Amino acid sequence: MSDCPEHGWEHEAKRQAKENAALRVLLFISHGCGGPALYGDDGEMQDKNCDLDFKRQTADEIAAAFSRRGAAKLAAMGATDFLLTLKFLAAARQYFDSGGQGSLYLAAQRARLEEKTAAAATTPPSAG
Repeated sequence: MSDCPEHGWEHEAKRQAKENAALRVLLFISHGCGGPALYGDDGEMQDKNCDLDFKRQTADEIAAAFSRRGAAKLAAMGATDFLLTLKFLAAARQYFDSGGQGSLYLAAQRARLEEKTAAAATTPPSAG
């Protein structure tokens, strides 16, 4: 921050706005979709596959869209148990709220292990 108390907040606000814009570009480029659905001309950052506008939507709106996409991917992988999906999304939210501390991969693996353990506990033993 600037040594000048009168203008220090202005400098910090400009720095944060510049950092926010850079992070939005990075997220747009690396969020996992690609091809003709991406529109980046004239400073725009839109993805028609995800129906996201990385320039105009809030961080919460983008995070919610990623959560929905993650739930759909989990369902496609065979994780149809709704509680498992909720556990994974809670773990993901905790991961992002902590500033990325820990491992999202390990949280997903724990959720899968819990699913397998629960399934094994409810499956009757086979006669043999």
